[in-house]
Amino acid sequence: MKRRRPLLLAMLCVFVSGILVGCERPRQIQEPQWTRVPIADVAIVAGRWEGLMTRSPQSHPWTTDDWVRVTIGADGSYEFASYQMIGVFSGKGTLALEHGELVSRTGRGRVACSLDVAGNQRMLRVLGVTSDGVEYSAKLTPTK
Repeated sequence: MKRRRPLLLAMLCVFVSGILVGCERPRQIQEPQWTRVPIADVAIVAGRWEGLMTRSPQSHPWTTDDWVRVTIGADGSYEFASYQMIGVFSGKGTLALEHGELVSRTGRGRVACSLDVAGNQRMLRVLGVTSDGVEYSAKLTPTK
């Protein structure tokens, strides 16, 4: 019995600690309170941004989410690269200020970028639609 006592004591400790950990209240991850900020000058968002881009409708042949990187120049020029399973899709163009957003229109579609802030965090929300009706959205954060 003396040999089993340490084993029983160890098992009891593991059981009790498991119960105590299981009874802890889960920590809630609080989503930042984002506030839309009008873009008054392209230079405010100049730099490199990246994040996940999603497509809609899901019935479209390319329905996977892709990582996208965007570089915006102080003059409104931009370059982007979307990293897909089949390769890299990239392009460039010029953004113009319209009603506190950055907008680009081409024969292939339209994209609008707005700026949200939460404390010292910034997020560029990008919404686009192609001429054939496919919608794109992304929440991009600054990167180096």
